[in-house]
Amino acid sequence: MFGVVLLLIVFFLVVILGFGILIGYLLHWMISAVSLEIGILIGVISVACTMYFWTSVMKATIERERLQAEEEEGIDEEEDAIHEKRMYVLPELPLRYVRKRRKKRR
Repeated sequence: MFGVVLLLIVFFLVVILGFGILIGYLLHWMISAVSLEIGILIGVISVACTMYFWTSVMKATIERERLQAEEEEGIDEEEDAIHEKRMYVLPELPLRYVRKRRKKRR
């Protein structure tokens, strides 16, 4: 399982860098005032933002389909307990440490 996840991460990094370099080269070729390095940076950032947006849209679509399927079938209490979000209460910590003052020597 770990190998598959690592392979996917490497694949997405190669895709982001590959398309970023391609967009950067095209940007440098079309607008000569843009240096190749800045063009590649612009390309990588734009491809990464596009992939992030695309995966967010796809996750929302999958989640909406899952919710519609649950509404049609009904929800089991055990499945609902598994997907329930948990909140843990931590003890309150002081915001800053207050030092005790020493008495003045006379």
